[in-house]
Amino acid sequence: MYITNAFGLITGQATATRLPNVPCLRARIKPSPNNVGGIRLGASDSTVVFDLTPGTDTDFFEITNLNELWMQAPSGTSDVISYWIQR
Repeated sequence: MYITNAFGLITGQATATRLPNVPCLRARIKPSPNNVGGIRLGASDSTVVFDLTPGTDTDFFEITNLNELWMQAPSGTSDVISYWIQR
């Protein structure tokens, strides 16, 4: 099996939004170290509870599509995350 790597950036909002449709086998998410505040991830718009501070990293985790996750930038300053997916 050959692994393909893909990378991208996503800008957050103060309200929870679903991540884009990006099929994958596993992903790694990292908020920019230049963000004003932290980022929250969750399984739905009402359960956005996994906090990531600027510059931290999730390490790789198994997931079939990034759109299974929701993201919120509580500071409301359009903070950014980068993602690295493998498929």
